[in-house]
Amino acid sequence: MKLKIAALSLALISLTVLFCSCDKNKRESEFYPYNLNNYIILGDYKNIDYHEKTVFVTQTDVDARIKADLKKYGYTTNKEKTGEIMVGDIVNIDYAGYLNGVAFEGGTAAGYSLEIGSGSFIEGFEAGLIGKRAGDKVDLNLTFPEKYHSAEMAGKSVVFKVTINRVYEVEYAEITDEIVPKISTAKTAKNYRNHIYNLLVEEQTTKVANENYSAIVSAVVECSKIKKYPEKEVENYKNNLISQNEGIAQNQGLTLEQLVSYNGYTLSEFEALMEENAKKIVEKEMLFLAIAEQEGIKITPREYQKSVEKYMRDQDFDSEEELIKAVGQDKFMGLLTVDKAILHLQKILTETEGEIESK
Repeated sequence: MKLKIAALSLALISLTVLFCSCDKNKRESEFYPYNLNNYIILGDYKNIDYHEKTVFVTQTDVDARIKADLKKYGYTTNKEKTGEIMVGDIVNIDYAGYLNGVAFEGGTAAGYSLEIGSGSFIEGFEAGLIGKRAGDKVDLNLTFPEKYHSAEMAGKSVVFKVTINRVYEVEYAEITDEIVPKISTAKTAKNYRNHIYNLLVEEQTTKVANENYSAIVSAVVECSKIKKYPEKEVENYKNNLISQNEGIAQNQGLTLEQLVSYNGYTLSEFEALMEENAKKIVEKEMLFLAIAEQEGIKITPREYQKSVEKYMRDQDFDSEEELIKAVGQDKFMGLLTVDKAILHLQKILTETEGEIESK
């Protein structure tokens, strides 16, 4: 079992993780309380290896999402097949797992129904059944993940003896004007397909934007050098990340230690991971604040107001005063400046890439 742990995203960082408060009389840069030259050596950021990803939704993507909806609402039937097992098939299996020749607890079942490609079992289990047929017996030599939730099985090599009882091919109902209103808000099959296409474009737009954002950050980090980290900033972010996960654990009725153990970590390993994540946030801030300074990037009053309105919506603040009181004016401006510097560099790199391709 895996439970959600708050992950670090190198895209827009939530305002729940804040800049460290500092003595305003000791600043060495406009939004950061340190002389950045003591901490970083900024690389040749305008010549990093960056290739812009674009949104691309295919008919296959649309069909796959439609099949997921049909399955969700029960518009499928399972037809028994004699051919080879493929991704998407349902198999009925008996299996027994052995560690050092001895069956281990929780590793045995009979008449188990498994969708191939669902990722329900450890890596290699479902893939090992592809190409097999009903009636086959298969030995799967597999290894449990190092970060498995059961410490007794983590990293252990095992053998699963599997008997394939039956194989079913999933058949999907045809999309009609009669079925569509029962699985969506659309009225016709044509409108439904257009809706699915637009939904996938929207999802991919967000995904691609985050991937492009993260690629630029990673490339700038790679071409630059971090001499050392400001300890207070790292500690502040680390504590905020831990607090976020404590909230997640509480919402799931768990202690923090229970939450991280279900994800294969000890508490000390988890704290070390949060410290590494905190360092990634800090190095991103330092490097892109330095770029902003070098490029003369400033936040305009219009940009500031639009950002205030966006974060008020996203973070459920009732007023600008409440937002600024919670975050701090300088901290908020620093966050906006970092994001603007990343988008500014993305624009420069995209234009450069276009010039190279045209030549």
